[in-house]
Amino acid sequence: MHAAFEMAKLREAALGRPSRVTIVHKANVLSVTDGLFRQCALEVAKDPAFAGVKVEEQLVDSMVYALSLLGQGGCFTRSTSSSLWLSLSSK
Repeated sequence: MHAAFEMAKLREAALGRPSRVTIVHKANVLSVTDGLFRQCALEVAKDPAFAGVKVEEQLVDSMVYALSLLGQGGCFTRSTSSSLWLSLSSK
């Protein structure tokens, strides 16, 4: 989790653009597992070291839709998710 935020900060420093991390989850249905993942990600986001990082949330369904059907992969600069959803969205 920290790695995504650290990479966002490095990208901000290198490119001079605001940093952003998108938390990809399905906490609306998988409230225990993805709910915990979401909660942990939001806790990391509160770390003062990542104060400038903008945090967004995206349900996995709509992210896969945006990536595959709309071809909007460029709108996600840095995303973090559980391995299940990352393997799904990378195909």
